[in-house]
Amino acid sequence: MARRFHDLKLPEGYFTHILIDEASQMLECEALMALGLAGPNARVVLAGDHMQMGPKLFSVEDHQRSNHTLLNRLFHYYQGQKCDAAFNSRIIFSENYRSTKEIVEFISTHFYGERNMIKVTGNIPAPVYQRGKLVRESYNRGYVIPFHKPTRHITIKGRANLGKTFTGDEVVLQKERVISITKEIESARVLVCFLEDEDHSKPRHSEDKFVKRMMIPLKKSEPKVRILISKTRRNFIPIWEQIDGQWVIVGLIGWKENCSFPLGKVIKILPVGKSLDDELKILNEEFKVAPSTYNLDRAFLLADEVGTQREDLRKVMTFTVDSKDTRDLDDAISVREIGDQYELGIHIADVASFVSPGSKLDKDAKQKGATYYCGNRKPIYMFPENLSTEHFSLLPNEDRKVVSLMFKVSKQTNEIIGKHKFQLSVINSNEQLSYDKAGEWITERYGVRPNFSDIKDCVTMAYCFAKSQRKIRLNKDWAYAQPDAKRFPGNRKAQLMIEELSVLFNALVSETLIGSEQTQYCTPLRCQAKPMWKNIQAAARSNDTDNMVDLVAADDIHPLLQPVVNKFRRCCSKTYMICSSSSPKENIGHYSLNVNSYTQASSPIRRYMDIVLQRLLHSVISNENVYYTPTEITTLCSQFEDKIRVAKEYEIKAEEISYAVSRAKQSASMNIFTEFLPIMYKDLKLEDQPFYDEKNQLGVNIVYYFFEFNSKNQRKFVDPQDEKKKQVILYCGPSNKSVDVVAGKLLCVFDKISSTFSCYDNLCCVMSFTQSTY
Repeated sequence: MARRFHDLKLPEGYFTHILIDEASQMLECEALMALGLAGPNARVVLAGDHMQMGPKLFSVEDHQRSNHTLLNRLFHYYQGQKCDAAFNSRIIFSENYRSTKEIVEFISTHFYGERNMIKVTGNIPAPVYQRGKLVRESYNRGYVIPFHKPTRHITIKGRANLGKTFTGDEVVLQKERVISITKEIESARVLVCFLEDEDHSKPRHSEDKFVKRMMIPLKKSEPKVRILISKTRRNFIPIWEQIDGQWVIVGLIGWKENCSFPLGKVIKILPVGKSLDDELKILNEEFKVAPSTYNLDRAFLLADEVGTQREDLRKVMTFTVDSKDTRDLDDAISVREIGDQYELGIHIADVASFVSPGSKLDKDAKQKGATYYCGNRKPIYMFPENLSTEHFSLLPNEDRKVVSLMFKVSKQTNEIIGKHKFQLSVINSNEQLSYDKAGEWITERYGVRPNFSDIKDCVTMAYCFAKSQRKIRLNKDWAYAQPDAKRFPGNRKAQLMIEELSVLFNALVSETLIGSEQTQYCTPLRCQAKPMWKNIQAAARSNDTDNMVDLVAADDIHPLLQPVVNKFRRCCSKTYMICSSSSPKENIGHYSLNVNSYTQASSPIRRYMDIVLQRLLHSVISNENVYYTPTEITTLCSQFEDKIRVAKEYEIKAEEISYAVSRAKQSASMNIFTEFLPIMYKDLKLEDQPFYDEKNQLGVNIVYYFFEFNSKNQRKFVDPQDEKKKQVILYCGPSNKSVDVVAGKLLCVFDKISSTFSCYDNLCCVMSFTQSTY
């Protein structure tokens, strides 16, 4: 720039002031070009910092480059002079107005030293950056779970604030905006999509080399993806008109700046609608779940054998009770006689003794979080199938390692005597029972003097014990329990027994861990607050609380109370996981179960958090160091909530798909879901349902107009007995066939009829006409 001014032939002294900024980067020869424009009275200012970036000079060492700048030479020259001119010509700015205190103090201490300390004057607030994991809820909304405080969710609104993120990405957040992605999750960038309908109203540009189409992800939370189809090679990748109505797996190529949608390419095409298995494959792709495998070795099978003391209970009568198709048996019950008492044990498969923290098996299970259930199809197990259904499962006639909870119980009252005890044991199950079989045995042997050498009597005694504990927990008699798809009225004894023993086991695990010095600050708890319905008695119009609760729960017996039930359930808070001693919220207990503290440790084959609880229990039983810190447990609680939510969504969708496929071949009741579920009409169409044609449409109109006409023109009865008869003026016949016949006849003479079906009078005229004609 200075050379350009020389070319202008400006008069001497034209510039009164010459300011050279960043002079610490300018060599002397470069500075002379600008100084050559100075006159005798011009003032020259060199501004720069010799402690910052120096000039580009390669003939000397890096730390010597600043010595060859005019700024540095003049600075040191004036520093050695004692006159006022030299002192006034050397000015040091020691106050910073634009940087935060933390940055200024760091630079001042490590670069300038104590003699040249820089002062912070601007009072600039430090920007708050947070790192965390992002979860998309919709295309323009999501939240970030901060790593330092995983119980908190930072809401992000707007596509601009979400940026180019996908669910699972690790991001840096400033306020409520993603400013960078530190770790991209590649699996989140492979989406199951369908082809968006093409908008033919938009003009097509013939000069374009590509046809642009949009792919809509099956997950509504993910952004749409644009694909480009070469006009010259449309059939090279089968993504043209042939894929309409099919699912497509799209992988992302990139996402450019200022583009609303990322660019993707088709990886795979999945067929739709052929069978339930095909639909579930698509669901697996959507949720990115798949069965895992693991090659067993001798070291795995011999895990924890060295140094672990286990009680040998292999000769004690032991049995499992579960659904008849269940293969991952993670709990068992044992009963044996001891004088005027009997000993009852609740045994949980000791998965923690096999799965080491941080191992590949552990990481895979942690990532999945839980077993994914697919209706009546084989589930996708949290662990490899051969482990879940064989080596971990408490199969009959197989030695298995377990974590046991042992009780001494009175034969007369079925009350617990003394203190319960947790221990590590080895069992060998005698029998694998279904709920139906166990229920039959209980019904057969209930009230009969028990023979503890008979497994039927042992099952019955376990039922009596569970019934006694349920009365104590609920402070009332063996209460009514609402039936569901797996528990039918009159045949629920075995289910209620297992349910109660599981609640007892989990409650005592919680009590033991929070009462131990080793684990009192790092125990995951399952909590539920009381409902916020202040006057529930008035809502049920009853002063008898016990009867009111019983009636509200029994909505299958009293369907008119269903609105009350729904409101009560909405008032009940959802359960949540929280680390012990971390918040007052962990002291509220579990309202629905009526226990002071609760956790989940009874299904380690199916839930990852149960393995964490089992490891903590190992530490207490064996008096060993605890593997987890309170911070890690807090993080795991937050992650577990998300994993369980996703697994539940998968299960609901799998049930929807299964029901929709079954509805395609048979008629069934629509009231199988407790909530409204989004099922597409085309998936519920019956095979024998008439398809659209003019006759069917006309028949529908006939029935509709009859209904409207009858509802607005009620008959007047003279004889009170006539009120019991059907209140209709026009009746089309006893079956849909009559409507079909009438509609067909009307179509035959439609051209002869001048009137239309726009009003009821015209419809009556048409009906009179057809009756007189045919």
